[in-house]
Amino acid sequence: RFPTLLPTPSRMESIKLSHRLAIFLIICVLPSAVVGAAGPLIRTTNGNLNFILTSPSSQISVDRPTGSGSDSSTSSTTLVTFAQLQEIVGGIVANFSAALAQETSRATAAENALRGLLNSSLQSEVSRSINVDNTLTATVLSEASLAVVVRTALNTSVLSETVRALAAEASLTIGISAEQSRAQLVETALSTTLNTAVSRSLSAEGSLAASVLAEQVRAAGAEGAISTALASEVTRAVAADAALSTAVSAEIVRAIGAENAVSTAVNTERVRAIAGELSVANSLASEITRATAAEASVQLSVWREISRAVGAENAISTAVETERVRALAGEATVQLSVWQETSRAIGAENAVSTAVNTERVRALAAEASVQLTVWQEASRAIAAETLIFNRTAVGTFTNPVYSCLALQQRVTGAPSGVYWVQAALGSPVFPVFCDMDTDGGGWTMVYKITAGTGVNPVNTWTSATPTNEGAVSALSIFASPLVGAYANRIISSYWNAGGFSLTAARVHIYAGGELKRALRFNAAGSTNTNWFTLGTLVSSPWGDLVTGVANNFFSIVGDGGRQWFINRNYGSCGTDAGWMVLSTGTACGWETSAPNKPAIVYSPWGTNGVYQTSSNTLSFAQGEVFAVFVR
Repeated sequence: RFPTLLPTPSRMESIKLSHRLAIFLIICVLPSAVVGAAGPLIRTTNGNLNFILTSPSSQISVDRPTGSGSDSSTSSTTLVTFAQLQEIVGGIVANFSAALAQETSRATAAENALRGLLNSSLQSEVSRSINVDNTLTATVLSEASLAVVVRTALNTSVLSETVRALAAEASLTIGISAEQSRAQLVETALSTTLNTAVSRSLSAEGSLAASVLAEQVRAAGAEGAISTALASEVTRAVAADAALSTAVSAEIVRAIGAENAVSTAVNTERVRAIAGELSVANSLASEITRATAAEASVQLSVWREISRAVGAENAISTAVETERVRALAGEATVQLSVWQETSRAIGAENAVSTAVNTERVRALAAEASVQLTVWQEASRAIAAETLIFNRTAVGTFTNPVYSCLALQQRVTGAPSGVYWVQAALGSPVFPVFCDMDTDGGGWTMVYKITAGTGVNPVNTWTSATPTNEGAVSALSIFASPLVGAYANRIISSYWNAGGFSLTAARVHIYAGGELKRALRFNAAGSTNTNWFTLGTLVSSPWGDLVTGVANNFFSIVGDGGRQWFINRNYGSCGTDAGWMVLSTGTACGWETSAPNKPAIVYSPWGTNGVYQTSSNTLSFAQGEVFAVFVR
């Protein structure tokens, strides 16, 4: 495939003929106006050239036919000076040098192409060798993995059989123990066989690795031989190129020096040039042939090495397959023995298991029958209980209670939480919070204010309509969820009215869900405004808040921005003293220092105290939730 990159012989002959034709045409078509002193150097008769050597100053006489058709016997003579002929020959030599340089470039290009193809072939062969190496390595790993899988499967099978034999030992006779001993002997034989197979596989793997290494060494040697041959061919081509250049230079010098023998010298040099060109072409063709032969030899060597590697791989694969077949055959034999022994053991075990299973089935059947009866009875009891609960559960939306006290009386141990109440027959049902722990329990929340929500506590208490009555989230004693105010219809419609009778009321102050302060009042026969007085107070956390103590406010309405106000005295902002207030105003410094309106303010001590410190800030504690309960 390489000669196609170089000029073919026919192409080179065409170049030679072109050069010759150019010489003859230039000589034959020269004008006839030039005439010299001496006789003609070249004479043509009827188109035939006759060469006559004379002095350098001689002229060339060229006779050219002047007739046409059949009348071509007459001729004309054209004389050319030696200087003109020298110029012509110089042009011819220049054209020949250009053609020679072009041929040299083509030869160089062909050499580079040959070198690239040889390098590509070499890289391809190296890649093939590497692929063969990788394939053989993968085969070895696959065989090793297969051996490991086989060994794992056999070990698993042996362990399974051992467990079965041990399980059967507890219930079988001395004969089963003998069968177990046989199974153990079989297991030992199996382990020996498996170890032998593994050893053979490892030996085959070692042989395969050695073969792969040998193939790699051979491939490396072939690669070195290719590189050496390529370098040799390149050296030869360069030497031929240098020799050609030297010869061309010599020929040019000779042509210039032979001015007196132009005709003979031109012919001689032309013959020599043609011979040199033919020699170059032959040398180039020979080099190409040698390179092609070298490439073919290298390819043959590579293919031989690949064939050897493939043969070695096939031999190894055959050996591995043979070992695997032997191992599988041994495994099959061992498995057959194991299965025979196992079948015997299982036969005895099945006889025992059948009896046991029969008894177990009977027991399970009896147990299932008992469980079915129990579940049937339990289902009936649950259904009856559900029906009773649905009909009798109290404090729900479908079965509300009159109050939290009524719930406590009907359901012993009912916990604190949200329940549904109906203050009078035919009235709406609504949720309330029942405190079943404080002061004997049975307390119903009717009112709640959260600090910092901007609501007006008195307006919420005195409103004729409930506030957030159906909002369960408003019934928490915590500040979150943040619901500003809550008031149900007991305050406005059923405070000792409509058959709803109260005996007591409590005021609670909470912080973080913890009860901080609590006051109890006698609410029997009271209204929703006059129950909150010193005269109805039953207990408080302050020891000096008793009947007869001087005070100027003890009321829900209070004094403007001071509501639910229990105050001892006024003097100035720095001397005002009292026990509790819900502040919505900013008249004094102690009020402005509690910006979360309404601010729930109370004395943290056991007595009353001054609201304001010397730095005009609040000295009292603050609560988060203010609530009223009734019972």
